[in-house]
Amino acid sequence: MWVAANKYPVKNYRFVVDGQTGHVKGERPQFKGKIAIALLIGLIITGGIGFLMATQR
Repeated sequence: MWVAANKYPVKNYRFVVDGQTGHVKGERPQFKGKIAIALLIGLIITGGIGFLMATQR
């Protein structure tokens, strides 16, 4: 078991990770805007790599 805590601006977020199963329990800060932007950037990068691979054949 891994126990961790993170303080983001003023609130403490604590969580536990089971090292064998990878199961995570606890609370975390969620920034929906940042998550959406990160997903969009990841999709653009993945699409770009896929496009380059398809056009090189």
